[in-house]
Amino acid sequence: MKNKFIYKMHSKVSVQIHGKTPERFILRLHKSNIDIIELKKVNRELFEIIINYADYEKLLKLNTIYDLSLIHI
Repeated sequence: MKNKFIYKMHSKVSVQIHGKTPERFILRLHKSNIDIIELKKVNRELFEIIINYADYEKLLKLNTIYDLSLIHI
């Protein structure tokens, strides 16, 4: 059980952000102290980011007009 908790603390989540201007949402993530490990621009309206699993709940609370899709845990 202890190993499962430590694994979740260090695991990463891949999320797609889709919307009109996802750059603004990424700036909002930065201001909210959510560490972005990797950032990939797919096209003008779609970004893929990798964040820590611990920050995923913070990310869901910040969601306003952007569509978030969990790709990989």
